[in-house]
Amino acid sequence: PRATPHTSPHTTYHATANRTVAVAVTAVLEDERFGPLSGRYLHTSFGKGWMYGLAIEDDGVPQGAVWRLPFQFDAGIQRLRLAPHDGAVYTVGLSGWQGPGGGKDGCLERVRWTGADKPILKGARVVHDGVEFEFSGPVDPTLASNPARFTARRWNYQWASNYGSAHYSLIEPGMKGEDPVKIEAAKVAGSIVHVRLEDVRVVNQLVVTYDLGQELKGEVFFTVNRIPPQTLPR
Repeated sequence: PRATPHTSPHTTYHATANRTVAVAVTAVLEDERFGPLSGRYLHTSFGKGWMYGLAIEDDGVPQGAVWRLPFQFDAGIQRLRLAPHDGAVYTVGLSGWQGPGGGKDGCLERVRWTGADKPILKGARVVHDGVEFEFSGPVDPTLASNPARFTARRWNYQWASNYGSAHYSLIEPGMKGEDPVKIEAAKVAGSIVHVRLEDVRVVNQLVVTYDLGQELKGEVFFTVNRIPPQTLPR
């Protein structure tokens, strides 16, 4: 059958980041005991046994970003809940036809804030000239202002009736492949890092990696359904 018109999803990301999604929730209870991730969206993977940060913006046209949090669970996560009695998030999962490599048949695990002040990525968004990362605390200004510490690439997916899609160039429509995006500059202000790209375009997938030293490194999967207007600095 032919594919039918659809509404663009607010967040898309590749199978290398998550083979099978499970559930997304927001920490409805604004509980400070969960630390910097309190009140934020959390997302989980059955296929990887991972937990993700998730940011969704809806200014008429929704779009978002997703990134892996530094946790590896013993099985594929199916459900999670914020517990009012201790402010922790409890997860339950199993492994069947998927799940983390070498994972257990099932798991019941807890995620809690230890009070440590080590920075963690807690927010990400597309801005008019690039992307912006929000960390839970100050980051190394020397590293975070070095454009060489970041990379970016982007591609589109093909909406079709078959399962999955190859990566398709935005620059050369119809051609398989990814387009590298030049990092023009990086600027840090406390816990906010602004990464300026050579341009920002509507695209199914924009992936930006960061390496700010030690364990503060990762990649963020953005879906760009609209280009935000330029705003005054926060």
